[in-house]
This record gives sequence, C-alpha cells and structure tokens, in this order.
Amino acid sequence: MSFPVMPFLLMAMTAHAAFPVDPSDDFSPMMLAFSLLALLVLIVLVGIGIVLAALAAAMVAVLVSLGILSSAALVGLVRGRWSLVVRMILYQGLAVMGIPGGIGIWWLGTRCLHSSAGPAQILLGGSLSGIVAGLLVAFLIDRTIVFLLRRFSPPGLPST
Repeated sequence: MSFPVMPFLLMAMTAHAAFPVDPSDDFSPMMLAFSLLALLVLIVLVGIGIVLAALAAAMVAVLVSLGILSSAALVGLVRGRWSLVVRMILYQGLAVMGIPGGIGIWWLGTRCLHSSAGPAQILLGGSLSGIVAGLLVAFLIDRTIVFLLRRFSPPGLPST
C-alpha cells in the first residue's frame, strides 16, 4: 500500500500563494523562545557574577580587617619584592584559616575520647594546633610552587 505524496507536496508548494505573508510581519515564535532563553541565561550569569563579586569583596574585607593584607603590603613596600607579599598572604591566611579547623578538630577529639578538657583548653590547644597545621600547609604549598617554578620556568626569568 503506497501513500500518495504528490497531493501533499502540491498543497505545500501552493500554500504560500494562497496565503500571502506580509513582509512587515516577521514574528517568529521560535525566535521569541530563543530570545527568552538567552535573556534567562544572561540574567542567571549576571546574578552569579554579582554573588562572586560580593564574596570576593567580603574576603578582602576580612583580610583587611585582620591586618593580613596591610602587613603583607607593608613588607612588600619595605623589601621591594612583591613575591614576598604573595608568600606572606599565603602563610598568614592559612594560619588564620587553620584556627577554626583546629578548634573544631580539638573539640571533636575531646568529645570522641571522652576527655575532661574545658573550653579554655579546647580553644587554646585547637588554636595552636590550627596555626601550626595552617603554617605547615602553607609551607608545603610554597615549596611546591617554588619547585614547579624552578623546574618548568623558561631560562632568563628571575629566580624565586
């Protein structure tokens, strides 16, 4: 059983002549849908950018309020080496970020081991262990970066 295609083809070819389209009427529903989708993506990306900018501003405000950026910039101005500024921000930032982690781990350890350590001991021990852990991680990151720069930097660049 064969399907007659020819009448449908003729109807499709002559439909344009039967219903002339005004050239000034160029509304396309698909173009509207695409434009709305592009506008939605644009709004979402702008929102993500605003959130990331607010987070970056909050992080810089914390670093300035703790004195990390100002002390690093001062040492950079005195010594004249801006690589030292990056190192100081790395060391100081990781030492400060290690404090809450050290306190949390110290508290969790006292709870799991049923220790009788008081809040002052937890805060002091956790702060010290967090600072040491942060400085250790900063040292490992620093040495890894120095190793990679010495290993893969092209000749002629100043050494770190």
